[in-house]
Amino acid sequence: MDMVAVLKSVQYENIGILFLCHSSIGRDGGEQVLVLGDNCFYKGVIIHELNHAAGFFHEQSRFDRDKYVQVNWENVQDGKQDDFAKQSPTILSLLGTTYDYGSIMHYGAKTFSKNGNPVLTPRYDPHGLMGQRNGFSKLDIWKLNYMYGCVKDKFCSQALNLV
Repeated sequence: MDMVAVLKSVQYENIGILFLCHSSIGRDGGEQVLVLGDNCFYKGVIIHELNHAAGFFHEQSRFDRDKYVQVNWENVQDGKQDDFAKQSPTILSLLGTTYDYGSIMHYGAKTFSKNGNPVLTPRYDPHGLMGQRNGFSKLDIWKLNYMYGCVKDKFCSQALNLV
C-alpha cells in the first residue's frame, strides 16, 4: 500500500480551526474531524494529531506505562486526567514494541501541569526527554508502516522520513 492510499484510508476531510488541538483516534466512520487551534500550527503538533487520526494513542496511555513513567496525579490540571488514562490491551495494541520516550505521541514532562511541576516522571532517566515535537521517532515510523502494511515497502518509509 502506498502512502497516498494510507492517507486516504484515514479520512480526515474536515480540518477545523479552533483553540485546541484534537483528533479522534482512528477511523470512527464517516468524516474524521481533526481540530487545529491557534497554537497547533507546528509540524510536530500536526504530525501528532494526524497520528491520532491514523489510530494511535498517546505513548503514556499504554497499559504497561507504569513500568516506564510515573504519573504525578497531584500536578495534573483539572479536567485533563483522561489524557493520562491507561488504555486496556483490548483497545490498544503495543504492536510488539518497547516503550518510546521519544515518540511524537508522548507528552512532555510538564504537559497539562497545573502548578509547573512534572506530571510525568521517567522511571529510568529522571532528566530524560519526553514530548518532542520535531518529527517521528524510529518506532513511530515502524508502527505506522506496520499498521498500514508498509513494512516491506521502501516508498512508505521514505515518505515518512521526508515529513
